[in-house]
Amino acid sequence: METNEEKTKTLAQSALSKPRNFGTKLIKIPGLIARQMKDNFKTNNAVLFRNAGMGFKESYPLSMDNLEDMLWVEEADEDSYDHVRIYFTHYKDKFNGNYTQLKSFDNSLCLIYSRALGKSELDEYNAVYSLNHQVSVEKADFGVVRKEFEDVFQNVGGNGYTDFVMLPRVELLAYYSKVVLYNKHHNDNKIITINVCLAGALDAKKLSELEQHGIDNGEISPSSREVKKLLEREYLPNQLTVIFDGIDENNKIVSNVSDYDMNSLCPNQCP
Repeated sequence: METNEEKTKTLAQSALSKPRNFGTKLIKIPGLIARQMKDNFKTNNAVLFRNAGMGFKESYPLSMDNLEDMLWVEEADEDSYDHVRIYFTHYKDKFNGNYTQLKSFDNSLCLIYSRALGKSELDEYNAVYSLNHQVSVEKADFGVVRKEFEDVFQNVGGNGYTDFVMLPRVELLAYYSKVVLYNKHHNDNKIITINVCLAGALDAKKLSELEQHGIDNGEISPSSREVKKLLEREYLPNQLTVIFDGIDENNKIVSNVSDYDMNSLCPNQCP
């Protein structure tokens, strides 16, 4: 009998031939731009969290098991979902101790994900609360922590509000396949963690300046289309987004599977 990992790899191979969702394509952001986007979060977005008295981490780690849990659900002949939604929520313990696992997230940003098919969610919500574990969150409770975040950030001037990040299943599978392939050829030092790094979007002028700088110093190929694809996302300046980095057993970033963006952002790019 196939394991979940084997099933997921098989699904990944078939999914790569399917149409892309939301017009989104997997982007490997040039390193100097990815670093600037992460720095932009630290110098701009993070200020909003601190002013609201709200804790956060700069990156939220997923184990390979966590990633496979996002991708795999038992289903019949037709796909039950076509994308994963990662929500930004402000967790406050108002639930009579029902989520003791989330104690370390009290009064902090908590990432909660769901799966959806088109505009319809499966109404299953999971918070990744440690490197290797996740916890199921009741729909009503999810609505509470989601609104807590919305109330703080929706009307902040000069920063694009992000309710959730949409990851097309086919793109997440494509990324997963790259990690699996890397591990196949690096058995002595595998990728064991995927860091979901908070980042702030850059405006078109800054992106173009960084691209030219990268071309001038040889860090970006003149024929690369990755910056163009990033510009086509039409993120708002400073809009909260995420970048995916692969981390190996030595706790080092693996450049081959890092600086990846497969995102559409809601509300400005909702399905």
